[in-house]
Amino acid sequence: MERLIVIVGITGTQGYSVAQTFLKSPGWRVRGITRNLVSPKAQDLSGQGVEMVVADLNDRGSLIAAFQNATAIFGVTDFWGPFLADSTKVQAEKESRTPNEVGFDIEVSHGFNIAEAAATIQRLERFIFSSLADTKKWSKGKYTWVYHFDSKAAIVDYIKQKLPALAQKMSCLQIGEYVTNWKKTVSLGQKKLPDGSFIIRKPHSGKAPIPMIWVERDTGKFVKALVDAEPGKTMLGFGSLIGWEEYIHTWAKIMGVEGKFEEISPEDYLTDLPSNLAREIREGHLFHGEFGWDGGDPEVIHPKDLGVEGTSVEEYIRSENWTPLLGCK
Repeated sequence: MERLIVIVGITGTQGYSVAQTFLKSPGWRVRGITRNLVSPKAQDLSGQGVEMVVADLNDRGSLIAAFQNATAIFGVTDFWGPFLADSTKVQAEKESRTPNEVGFDIEVSHGFNIAEAAATIQRLERFIFSSLADTKKWSKGKYTWVYHFDSKAAIVDYIKQKLPALAQKMSCLQIGEYVTNWKKTVSLGQKKLPDGSFIIRKPHSGKAPIPMIWVERDTGKFVKALVDAEPGKTMLGFGSLIGWEEYIHTWAKIMGVEGKFEEISPEDYLTDLPSNLAREIREGHLFHGEFGWDGGDPEVIHPKDLGVEGTSVEEYIRSENWTPLLGCK
């Protein structure tokens, strides 16, 4: 019998990758949810054979309708969209809170709605959730401002505590560092110096292993592996587990330029960003450097444990167009 996967966030980076994998998987039908059926991305997916339906993460009833007859559900939530929204800033000021706290609450509410809706689907076999480590827990309270990690951990905890039947069908995918993050802001990637060389600066050791993932290419294969496996897994999704020092040396060698890593003080990191955004990212990097991406959780497995392999950083570097960063080089 044909199986159905319903993908939350199908027009986003992770969800789109999941769709591409399952569209090519025999015996699977793909349904995606969107708030706007006529958006270019929704139209593109529909043209590829995806059944696109309207649902809203704020409307649990619409999610229940969208999830009907699902064999598997891929759930993903977003912190950054709500966090950066003007309405969040207004609400934060009104409530004397930070946008980080409000963004956390919005993301968590979306996750609760996804989970509660998924729990109503009787034929559901697998619920795969895009999660991240609980930084407060694994740092024993040392880091308290990594809201975009802790929000996802809070959703997983809710499912385990309040929705035990769904928890028995759940596996989690902890997505690593996007190798494409250099495109978002120069502070997160390599920076060109006046002498033509490049440098990456982070507030932790350049040897601290960071799981790096080409999300567009590899998320789908990792989700498929979790769907095919027994539930109860938490996989760290990455193609290379390397430090930033090795990353910049590999990149510079391939590009034919000079490159180096510099560990800087936390106070000097991301000084070009608004304070609440800078602290959010900075504490995340400090957590990764000290405790690892997954916080040292002994239950976390790697792709190789399920017989899959991600794209290496070197392969990504060789495939990417670096002209915007290299300039006239």
